[in-house]
Amino acid sequence: MPKGDYPSLAEYAEAQKKMGSCLPEFRATMIRSVQIGAGFGVPFGFYVAWRQHGRHLKPFLGKSFATWLTSTLTFTCLGLMGGTYSCLRVKFE
Repeated sequence: MPKGDYPSLAEYAEAQKKMGSCLPEFRATMIRSVQIGAGFGVPFGFYVAWRQHGRHLKPFLGKSFATWLTSTLTFTCLGLMGGTYSCLRVKFE
């Protein structure tokens, strides 16, 4: 691709300064992704633990917590990637 198709770092930084902070949108994206991860992870964790360990309390609680934590962290990372992409995207004409 020709060199002129992409902005230089100075042009990009200047465009970011003109646009202002995107912290509120980024924060909202992160909060929403954590809520979705916890909302899906808790019931899914209970289901997985119940199917694998039945009514044995200690393994049930451990598996539930591990599944909930994993799904919450997964959705948090997706939110981090989505929020970062939304904040760093600058349209040049």
